Amino acid sequence: MRQQILAVVGGNFYYEVPTIIQIAGHPVIWWNRGEDSLMLLNVRMLSTSSEPRATQAPPDVKFPLTVVEVQMEVANTPLSFSARESRVGGGVIRGSWMLRCQVGICIE
Repeated sequence: MRQQILAVVGGNFYYEVPTIIQIAGHPVIWWNRGEDSLMLLNVRMLSTSSEPRATQAPPDVKFPLTVVEVQMEVANTPLSFSARESRVGGGVIRGSWMLRCQVGICIE
């Protein structure tokens, strides 16, 4: 990524990480560039139901530094990202920094 970008997801910090959360090979929270070359944040809304969920991207994000905080909970699963921590199964991650890696958290 060319510009500096910091995402705060589930109480953890992701600096210049294009795919913040990935599950079973699919991005759940990630950045990509729009047609106008501006960065877009994408959030795939997870669910255990068979109902389709949308992928949402907020309005264009401007630089030099943008900070975005994401919170989400997947109903009926042990997966949640609150303002203070990330819960994955029985594990808790909080206050961690992921720096310049392709994927922040990968759950297979």
